[in-house]
Amino acid sequence: MTTNSPRANGSAKFTALPRVAFLTVQNLRLKASKKLPVASVGTGLAAHLRYRREILGLTRRDAAKQIGVRGAAVGQWETDKHHPENEYWPAIIRFIGYDPICPDPQTVPEKIAFLCRHKGLSGVALAAQLGVDKATVYKWEHGGHQRTGWAKAARLDALVLSVKTSRPCPPETQTRTGLAEALYQVRKDRDLTQDEAAQLIGVHPTT
Repeated sequence: MTTNSPRANGSAKFTALPRVAFLTVQNLRLKASKKLPVASVGTGLAAHLRYRREILGLTRRDAAKQIGVRGAAVGQWETDKHHPENEYWPAIIRFIGYDPICPDPQTVPEKIAFLCRHKGLSGVALAAQLGVDKATVYKWEHGGHQRTGWAKAARLDALVLSVKTSRPCPPETQTRTGLAEALYQVRKDRDLTQDEAAQLIGVHPTT
């Protein structure tokens, strides 16, 4: 039987203990923060915001400071209790590093929502950039009719491309002449939407 008591010659014999692997807190954190493919994170802002925050090892308060909002806001977004207003979306997209909703819009409603997120614009402000009234943007946003080849449709695509490529959007080259200019000025002076002007004239709004 082996003991730990000293031998008669003064030397001591100790039993060898089995080696045990220990994981430090640092090892555990590295394992927990292993980056996953974005596609496996989930859908919607809540999942991607939390994923990015945990990858960076930030608290909600820290993330909120980087985004420029109160700490409680990040918690509400991560739990889907509230959705951010358009003005906060550009900072959110910069924090996450990509658009978590629809990075490659294809339909007109997707393109409008994409621009509102990336530019932090309301529908009214986007309408001003497109050179149309707010009723038109609202109609497009909800899948309303859009005239094929219309210059404003091309302008919408140009703005989306500008955001995706981080390049300035070229100015519009088309100018109104004749009847088009007269109708536009009347609508502008009387603060009429296209629908309201069409109703006064007695024609379809797309005319």
